Amino acid sequence: IVDDQTPETIYEEALRSYRARKRLHAFMRKLSPSARKVLYLSSIYELSQKEIARRLGISENTVEQHLWQSRQKLVARKATSARNIL
Repeated sequence: IVDDQTPETIYEEALRSYRARKRLHAFMRKLSPSARKVLYLSSIYELSQKEIARRLGISENTVEQHLWQSRQKLVARKATSARNIL
């Protein structure tokens, strides 16, 4: 525990982190299984597109398309969320 953190701030940070993980998992569930695998390998394991393609037995172009489409969906979701807040 950092000196300036109170139990309340620690709880609030943990709650924000939990909610962010839930939103991420909900987003990931909406992707196709192959796009989900590509995004996971890219984001979590930080593999190159070439390595992802090799591991999944797909072309680098397919990996690139999955990443692009996933990012587009995430941007659209963020925009929708921002509109709902306003």
